[in-house]
Amino acid sequence: MHSTLRRLMPPLLTCLALAAPVRSQSSFDWLYTCDRSTDTIQRWDPVSATSEVVLSGLSTPIDLVVDEEHCRLFWISDGDNAIRQAALDGTDVVTIVTSPEPRGLALDGKNHHLYYMDRALDVIRRHDLKTGTTITIRQMGLIPDCYIPLSIALDVDGGSIYWTDPCQQTVNRVGLDGGNAQVLHVNQTDVRGLALDLVNGHLYWVTAAAIRRSGLDGTGTVPLVDLTALGAVNPNLIALDVPDDTLYWTQLGSVQSADLSGAGVTAAVPTPAPSGLSLVTETEESFDFLYFADSNGSLGRWEAPAGGTGVVAAGLSTPLDVVVDVDRCSLYWISDGTNEVKASHIDGTGVVTLASSPEPRGLALDTELGWLFFLDRTIDRIRRIDLEDPGAGVTDVASASGIPLTIRLDTEAQHIYWCDVSSGTINRIDYGGAPVMPTPVVSGEAGKDLRGFDLDLEAGKVFWVNSSEIQCQDIAGGPKQQLVTLPAFGSSGPNLIALDRCKEKMYWTELGHIVRADLDGSDVELVLSTPKPSGLVLQDCPIQIPWRDLGGATVGSAGVPELAGFGSLAGGTPASVKLIDVPPGALILGWVSLAPAPFTALGGTVHAFPFVNQFLFAVPGSGEFAAPVTWPAGLPVCTQLWIQFLIDDPGTLHGITLSNGLRATTP
Repeated sequence: MHSTLRRLMPPLLTCLALAAPVRSQSSFDWLYTCDRSTDTIQRWDPVSATSEVVLSGLSTPIDLVVDEEHCRLFWISDGDNAIRQAALDGTDVVTIVTSPEPRGLALDGKNHHLYYMDRALDVIRRHDLKTGTTITIRQMGLIPDCYIPLSIALDVDGGSIYWTDPCQQTVNRVGLDGGNAQVLHVNQTDVRGLALDLVNGHLYWVTAAAIRRSGLDGTGTVPLVDLTALGAVNPNLIALDVPDDTLYWTQLGSVQSADLSGAGVTAAVPTPAPSGLSLVTETEESFDFLYFADSNGSLGRWEAPAGGTGVVAAGLSTPLDVVVDVDRCSLYWISDGTNEVKASHIDGTGVVTLASSPEPRGLALDTELGWLFFLDRTIDRIRRIDLEDPGAGVTDVASASGIPLTIRLDTEAQHIYWCDVSSGTINRIDYGGAPVMPTPVVSGEAGKDLRGFDLDLEAGKVFWVNSSEIQCQDIAGGPKQQLVTLPAFGSSGPNLIALDRCKEKMYWTELGHIVRADLDGSDVELVLSTPKPSGLVLQDCPIQIPWRDLGGATVGSAGVPELAGFGSLAGGTPASVKLIDVPPGALILGWVSLAPAPFTALGGTVHAFPFVNQFLFAVPGSGEFAAPVTWPAGLPVCTQLWIQFLIDDPGTLHGITLSNGLRATTP
């Protein structure tokens, strides 16, 4: 397009989006690729090893990144120099940016920012997906008329942008604000794509000859894959599946894979000219199960893809409200007959009482903090249970006068929303109980009995049900919009509402029915019939993330010992734990617990105690220890165990240091 050099450049560019593992055979659901030779975007299912075309007839697609949280994919259209987005199934295509020559995409999903480079303008840019504004972060200093592809990756928490410069043969780093630029690697002939393993602090990059790895600061370079010896043609993209200990890269004609160590090279996906690569956990459905409580005495579950309904738990004492904790494989609900907050395993077994309260109503869960909030309309309180320490009892957060009924959270801003039926208002405070705004988010209307509500924080809207309609309004205020006239199916008692933001659907309850419609109120349809629905929640994924870092490590003479787990934990598959930053030759004691009671000790937290088994090992001279196993078959879904290491470290105050704790959960 610009020169002969441009026409001869390798037709492969880079992108990356990592995702949490939810599938049994692999730690991602889909591997997305774009192919400039066929003008398509495809996705590959690692379970069935089959591919399907998501988008076709594109204008030379290059670079691809997936926003799994919001069910969107982004790509660069080289034919018309645009950046576009679409739903994960290829629908709802929108042009969001035009730029002279965009290259390289990286997504900051936390702040809703999309980073890219423009090599015609010689800049790194940031596009705000909420406001639609674009700013220049840094001038890159490229060699003029150098059109070899570039690659970009983000460490948002570390405040850094990484990129490759094939013309100057460097791998570089700069702050998210464009400051503190550093050259990490030089003399990287024909450098191509790069990827970050933020769990283990590693930087991976591809040249025409090899795949290499270093620390995020550029130290400790290790050669991993000799691409020259493999005869690879135009190797370029790289994407990491860290939980499953696998790296993927593209070369002309295929996507290849290997262990993160570079061993076990295999061909994963045949495709003519791959030019974008991304791993993603979202499937075509934006949720897998809809859980509901029925005040006749049961908890039920409706499966979205198949439409089947089953009873999770029966014989309960008037259950009201229900929330799902995928991270802890648990259900929580209110027992109106006994005035208690209850919990069980996700399959309904192992029922326990978490708290008693005069008249509990409404549940909302912050999974990261492990806090379960609820209302009590007899004592006018917002209350909280610490799920990591349920024996500590109930904490009163704030007053909630009137008749508080439904509660929702903005966990990022740490705001609590609740509705007061008596005044017809929806109100907001922060987690500490302080008012966030002097007036209600939604004000009451005469003759309209406010019931349940839900939040679309991405769109900045609140949806609610009253006795005769479903309405919505901007959270920041503004006019109310009527969406659906109720009841929709000739029954009374509209009450609860839950939003599926990915599929742009809302679900609500009426006496005898659960109903849904589009978020604009159109396409109203019956989902299922149930006598007295009294709780409603959408579960994003049915299976827990296999490995969870619990923290609690202490500083040792070789740094902070870091324990990480790898593998999907499906029965009969490889799994391993790896411990780094420990003194070479040190003795380490591994503890495994099935029912831990965490406590503070040695300046950290002991998670895996009391233990059911312990193992003594000696650390090699490298200061790293790995324990590979084959995960046992036949374990029940959501079987959990806790793992932690104690390290003999005479150079420290206590002579013993703790690794962080890990929790492993079988899919």
